[in-house]
This record gives sequence, structure tokens and C-alpha cells, in this order.
Amino acid sequence: MEESNRDLLIVESVKLGVELDEGMVDKIVSYLILLDKWSARMNLTGVKGERERIIELILDSMVLAPIMEVIIKGQENPRVMDFGSGAGIPGIPLAIVMESVSFDLVDSRRKRCTFMDEAIRRLGLLNARAINSRVEGLGGEYIEAFTIMISKAVGDASYIFAKGGKYLKEGGRMALLKGINERTEEIHGLEMESEKEYDIPGKKAGRKIVVYRKVFT
Repeated sequence: MEESNRDLLIVESVKLGVELDEGMVDKIVSYLILLDKWSARMNLTGVKGERERIIELILDSMVLAPIMEVIIKGQENPRVMDFGSGAGIPGIPLAIVMESVSFDLVDSRRKRCTFMDEAIRRLGLLNARAINSRVEGLGGEYIEAFTIMISKAVGDASYIFAKGGKYLKEGGRMALLKGINERTEEIHGLEMESEKEYDIPGKKAGRKIVVYRKVFT
């Protein structure tokens, strides 16, 4: 990784409220190298270039970490589902910086899960696993198993809750990364808890994190 991009990663992470140690930085670098290698033969992401991937994939995932830390504070064995994880975004960057939290990265596409399996193995992430399944097809052992459900650019909140709401514990949260102009929905079974706007470097259009709390399925 170019030194300027390494500095960008570290400095901008601090601005987001995430302190990266050297081990975390090395794992992120390794993930991006692996992503680049695999992207040469399959479509894992439309984001090209090292700097753009740091911004769009890594930083725009880690923005969730401080909010998630507040949600899980005091909870035993917090567990997170990444709905439609794709290449492991946002789940893998979050698993790197939140080592005490378990992440299940769910995607219906086998090739993408194969990539995530390889990334998890190469990075030594003991707190993450890829699950090759449609979310609505997960087994009964996953019902009300998750503290938080996260997602980026998969669909509307109503769609995500309809497919995966039963897997959230009562009082569990859906934390979604959205474009600034996307409508914030009112959804039966959820109450909107917070909406926070944020910026990432080099992007004119702002973003927002929308957090819902499950009141019933």
C-alpha cells in the first residue's frame, strides 16, 4: 500500500472514532490486496483503485463501529449479521476492528462466500464466518440470534426487515448505511432510533447511518 494511502486510512479512521493498531492496519492492507487479486477474475466490487477502496469500502464500513459499540455495551456475546455481505462489506472491516464481536456474513452467491472464506482464513479472523444462503432461508437456530443487523447498499430498510427481521433479538438494532437523499422509512415492527449524517474524504455527497430498534417482528 502506498504510504499516502496508509496515512489516509489511519488519519481518517481516527476522525471516525476508530483507533487502528498496526495489526489492524496490516489486516486491512492484506484484505485489499486479496480483494484486488480476486477482482481480476470475478466481479466483487465496482470500486476501483487503492485510494477509492480505502474510502468507499473500508472507511465507509468503519463509520458504523462507534455506534455499534454503544449498542453492544454491557451485552454478553454480541452477534452481528451482515445482510448481503458481498465481498465482506461492511462486515470484514468491522470484524477487524471489533475483535470481541461475532460476525456472520450472509450472502446467497457462492463465489462471493468463497472469497470471504479465504479472506477470513488469510486474516486470521476468529470472530467472523461466511454463510452461503439467502437470508430468509437461514435455519431456525438463527431466529432472534442477532444483536445487530448491518447492511450497505442492499435494499430499503423495509425489504431488509421483511427478509431478516425474525433473526434480530427483540430490542435488537438494524444499522444501515444510506445515501443522504435516500428516504428514511417508517416500518411496522421497528422504531427509528437515530439518523446521523457523515462525510467521507473526497466525496461531495454526504451519507447517513440510520438505526432502527426492533419492537416486534
